[in-house]
Amino acid sequence: MGRTTDQTTQLRAGLKRAQLLSKMNRTDEALQVLDDLAAVANDANTRDRLVYERAWALIRAGRRRRAAQQFVKLRSLGNKRRYWADVTYRLALMAFEDGEYNESQDHVDELLGFLETSPGKALRPYVLYLQARLAAQREDWKGVIEPLDEILDETSHSRWGPAVLILSAEAFYRLRDYDEGLQRLERLFQDHPQLSSGNRIEGTVQLVEVQCALGEFDQARELAEQVLDEAGGNQQARLQCVIGRCSLEQGDLGQATVALKAVIDRARGASLPAEYSVKARRLLADVQFQQRLYRRSLRNYLWYLSRDEDTQKDVAVWLQAGQCYEQIGQIHQAVKLYEQVKPLAQDTPFQADVTYRLKNLVGQNPLRRLEPQPHRAVTIVDSLEQSSD
Repeated sequence: MGRTTDQTTQLRAGLKRAQLLSKMNRTDEALQVLDDLAAVANDANTRDRLVYERAWALIRAGRRRRAAQQFVKLRSLGNKRRYWADVTYRLALMAFEDGEYNESQDHVDELLGFLETSPGKALRPYVLYLQARLAAQREDWKGVIEPLDEILDETSHSRWGPAVLILSAEAFYRLRDYDEGLQRLERLFQDHPQLSSGNRIEGTVQLVEVQCALGEFDQARELAEQVLDEAGGNQQARLQCVIGRCSLEQGDLGQATVALKAVIDRARGASLPAEYSVKARRLLADVQFQQRLYRRSLRNYLWYLSRDEDTQKDVAVWLQAGQCYEQIGQIHQAVKLYEQVKPLAQDTPFQADVTYRLKNLVGQNPLRRLEPQPHRAVTIVDSLEQSSD
């Protein structure tokens, strides 16, 4: 049975009053108005609308769990109902925010299939962006790029451009396609001169990381120092790692030490993810190697190698640690380490150096030292890549 004109007028007035009460943080009163409307609602579309409005009133009040229950209720009615796609997206986003990534991905997959054959053009970019965020969480960087490019191809550039360009630039950076990452960031700043403060700073942090990876150390360091005070905690750590790397390349070992120790100290206080400490200590070991502080450098290299399976595969660090052993006179330990890393070094740029050092150290006087090769410390820093916040 359809609604009469009076019922429609009453519904509109009631919804307007409920929304106003909700925005005034008078949530219980808003919910009561919606309940009163539901008690006299005589069609499914109206009842669905009232449940939907109830969910949003609860969200505004911070009652997220109860709001999710309302979304689940609407979703259970099936994908023929008006709000099914919207609430499925809301549940996918909530699951993502709660760290329930598999659940979120299931909702996204179902939605993308549904939207292929159903109206919902306005919702599709939201779902694609969440798909990209899920791929980033899995570190599937190739999987990040495709949905983001689809957003740029199909939607208003000004609405989605900044978020899409920032995340896609990160994906290209992680894939070490620095030129494409740089193009995305240049496009970000050229096409969007009125960026929000958050997007401007994040875009700038990514830009200096790309510049550093491309060997543009002077530009990267200058820009990193300019925005350091504006950046947030994790962004500051990323900038300080760039400053440390650039200062190392420029021969400013004192400034490199200051920047990298600042990251390590903050990570020790549990205010930063451990990944920043890993990157900073790896770079600090390179700085100490250049300073001929071989015992300190060795401690940091060995700490780095003990972190996880990925760091254990870093042949250049094994080679650096071996050279530290040589320089402090522990030739037996150096030989043992080179023997250990020899299979891992096969078919890498470091194979010849490992072979050379073994050949010249085995059976030699334990006090004999080969010349250190500090350039090895610098060439592989790009294998350590940061994660966005």
